[in-house]
Amino acid sequence: MVELRKIDADNYLKILGMELPSRQQSFVASNAVSLAQAWVFYDTAHPFAIYHDDEPVGFVMFDFGKGPREVEIWRFMIAPEHQGKGYGTAALRAAVAWLKEQNRFDRVRINYVEGNGAAQAVYRKVGFRETGEREGAEVVMTMPLACSADVPEGACVIDRETWERKSYWEQFTQQARCYASLTAQVNVTRLVDQTQKKGCSFYIALLYCVTAVVNRHREFRYAYDARTDRVLLWKEVWPSHLVFHDREESFTAIWSRWNPDFKAFSQNCREDIERGKKARGHHLPDMPPNTFDVSALPWLSYTSLDINLTADAVYLAPIISWGRWRSDGSRTVLPLSMEIHHAVADGFHIARFFREVEQLAGELKLG
Repeated sequence: MVELRKIDADNYLKILGMELPSRQQSFVASNAVSLAQAWVFYDTAHPFAIYHDDEPVGFVMFDFGKGPREVEIWRFMIAPEHQGKGYGTAALRAAVAWLKEQNRFDRVRINYVEGNGAAQAVYRKVGFRETGEREGAEVVMTMPLACSADVPEGACVIDRETWERKSYWEQFTQQARCYASLTAQVNVTRLVDQTQKKGCSFYIALLYCVTAVVNRHREFRYAYDARTDRVLLWKEVWPSHLVFHDREESFTAIWSRWNPDFKAFSQNCREDIERGKKARGHHLPDMPPNTFDVSALPWLSYTSLDINLTADAVYLAPIISWGRWRSDGSRTVLPLSMEIHHAVADGFHIARFFREVEQLAGELKLG
């Protein structure tokens, strides 16, 4: 999987060490120059490392200073040992997707030096087109980013023709229509211990971990608008979770606004839960569209769970559940499940979700 990651103390030397062969050095400035410019123009320059899985393979930098609704991909390069593997196309699509997520630009531009046929071919493949303008020896290309006026606030429309998941969408919505469902036993030893010591809600703490990880990854923030046959990508999603009514043996779905500050998120959840206790029926009115489903089964520690969504429907948000935690030797574990449409996520993405929730549960500071 090709993705963008922030440049930090762990990877900047690898980015600096990427040098193009002499025949390509006139096409793009060195990464050392680019990072120096990012430091000077820190208010508008946004550099990222390009990764394939866990290996850095290239560099990209955006310039947010071109105009109020325009952004430029200022620098873009793939290390020579990784060229010819399809990483350039995948990385440029990831860059465009990241810009769309920002929900603040109508157009993106990118330039190539005349004679750089390889760059021109990649840019055109992703959807860029020449404008007829030139900047010195560079040819200017642009691509629209703007969404339709009726797109919900906080979302953008995915161009399925240039989407990196296009072939998977076609396969799993037309040929082999299916969802993927997995359950893992997640280590929550420290989270149980810390919530008991601090007098915090374990449920809210785990909900925080789950929501944080869901918002890290775009594959968990998609939605499908059947009315217009559009795939949307939310900039942020909120958990729709359940309040159980003991007397009626029923539940009401509520939602909680996401906040990366644990104390603020916890306070929001407590207030939302109290509101849900007073309600009846399947869900509270005015449920926002940017939610994903969460449910807890504190009565049962299980090994497998399948919601069994009908394959005829296209529901892209993840459905996440967990059961009762139990002792497993020196560890405390609980079953954590995810069901998600195979068009937007694979086993790799679900496994990473489990791994990152477990890691965050082991590191979370409750205050």
